[in-house]
Amino acid sequence: MRPCFAPLRRPKPWHQGPPDLIPKGVLIPQQKQPRAIIPSSPQSEDATSSKYNTFSFWFGPPKPRPSCSSLGQISKHLSEKYYLMSTLNNSTNIFWQECPVRKVERQKLLNQKGCVVWITGLSGSGKSTLACSLSRELHSKGKLSYILDGDNLRHGLNKDLGFKAEDRAENIRRVGEVAKLFSDAGLICIASLISPYRKDRDACRAMLPDASFIEVFMNMPLELCESRDAKGLYKLARAGKIKGFTGIDDPYERPLNCEIEIEQKDGVCPKPAALAGQVVSYLEEKGFLQVE
Repeated sequence: MRPCFAPLRRPKPWHQGPPDLIPKGVLIPQQKQPRAIIPSSPQSEDATSSKYNTFSFWFGPPKPRPSCSSLGQISKHLSEKYYLMSTLNNSTNIFWQECPVRKVERQKLLNQKGCVVWITGLSGSGKSTLACSLSRELHSKGKLSYILDGDNLRHGLNKDLGFKAEDRAENIRRVGEVAKLFSDAGLICIASLISPYRKDRDACRAMLPDASFIEVFMNMPLELCESRDAKGLYKLARAGKIKGFTGIDDPYERPLNCEIEIEQKDGVCPKPAALAGQVVSYLEEKGFLQVE
């Protein structure tokens, strides 16, 4: 008996995408579909010699792979067409849809005013600690908040981004847009990110109405942050195993006009509850925790 052959299914090769991704003038040959040999008898020496067993009557003779020049043309074409997508407005023929329930009505329902509390600082400065403590304090007062944590967002929304300057800028832009939506929903959005570049933080501030962006600067010395090093990142950065780490070989640009600055007092860092109380006091003073 002759051995049986079955075609294996596999995802399409990278060059078999939508036609608009392949530049004109670049010829991409079809590749032969792989085969699996399922022997039905021990005698299968001549299995690959039969055109009926190899499906050559379907695919024809093998064709050469794409040349290096073809691959280069494709790469150049894709780079020119899709690079830096986040900096371009590629959407056309779109219109803003207004809905009857507006922000002011949502705020009345929640008895609070939507805003963004943006916590920035070095890794290990206490951003996440403050964010969680602040959220708990607001919850105890019956106020609705939500935390946008930088690491958490990189598990999902921003999982496609690295830590190059352009990726960090896009990371902050996306978080700013999401924070804006939470604020528009009437929530107190707590964003906790290193966000090292001043221009990126200022761009997020510009997305929101005046006074709705509250920048909180965790002004802790590098030595203290490095001594904590709960994630072991400073150690890896000092060993050269992490490149572009903020505070070591990449700069952190301090805020110039932040609403709240948190520092050590007599060399002692305030407790989380005290830090949260400082931010809550500011929110109460500015009228974010009630609607007149």
